[in-house]
Amino acid sequence: MKSTFFVLLIFFVVTSVCRGRTLSASGVEVRYKYTHQFRSLLPASASDKDSIDDAAEFHAAHLFGLFHSPEGAEAHGYYADLVEGFAGTKHPHVVTARGFRKGDDRYLWVEYQVDGTMLVLKDVVEDWIGNRPSGSVELPLLSDLPAIYSDNAEEYRKKKWKRCTDSHYSTAYDFSYFYDPFRCEELGRSPLAADVKFSVERVTKGGRAQFPQKAIYADNGNGPLTTLYFVAGFDDTPASGSTPHEIHQDAGWKTYAAVERLLTETHGFRKMESLADLRAFLGEEFSRIELLTPVTLVHDVQRRYFGTFAKKNG
Repeated sequence: MKSTFFVLLIFFVVTSVCRGRTLSASGVEVRYKYTHQFRSLLPASASDKDSIDDAAEFHAAHLFGLFHSPEGAEAHGYYADLVEGFAGTKHPHVVTARGFRKGDDRYLWVEYQVDGTMLVLKDVVEDWIGNRPSGSVELPLLSDLPAIYSDNAEEYRKKKWKRCTDSHYSTAYDFSYFYDPFRCEELGRSPLAADVKFSVERVTKGGRAQFPQKAIYADNGNGPLTTLYFVAGFDDTPASGSTPHEIHQDAGWKTYAAVERLLTETHGFRKMESLADLRAFLGEEFSRIELLTPVTLVHDVQRRYFGTFAKKNG
């Protein structure tokens, strides 16, 4: 049976949640665990479990900033100006959390444990654990949150911390996601931080994860037609009225254009120029798809862009 690949390449501002297997040519999926103690923003008298759990969740959110550091990737041979960090984690799962007092400190200390999953650049994983299925690595985590934040976490305790995060998202509210303990080394060492042991285990044991071709070709009601959707977003949303030239300078647009080149120049896909073009190419298989977008859209006032590509295999 012949099969047809049908690709919609969609480019607009969007956030989506996907569930399923993680495939990456440059990354390795690993599970991780760690236990850490930190000085929270709660008063020492706090004992409410929900408040302690929330404090642990807030601290764990700083993993996004830690993993997002280009300088953290640079230490493993990557170019800092070409990557946005060395790992990306699913929302970390706080397994346990407890509060305790330490001496006459007016702030409550919290100890918590996290069990999570993240995608890590493969050379970083090799530096961490070599070719082994599991191992451990020490990474810096903040230990003294009152030294960073005001008691309500809405302001910085010191203005200098603003230099240690993204220039566009520089508020205390965004700090956990963008702070960089490898660029601002003070945030990665005692007394503000501590090296914490992360236990890591590969989700895929050895080798590269392969494209699940058999599952895609299986009898799933689509006949010989396989449809793939790629969605990309702007790196910096262009203002209304931006010219095509201005839009094409965006990193997100460049990714969109690179995928088009990959499909047409490397993998033999043909770009569809119109609905009639697609209908003629797919023949009777055209009735198996439901188009909710234009076949192709190069520029519009909503700054949305669509490309459609097709390929017959066999």
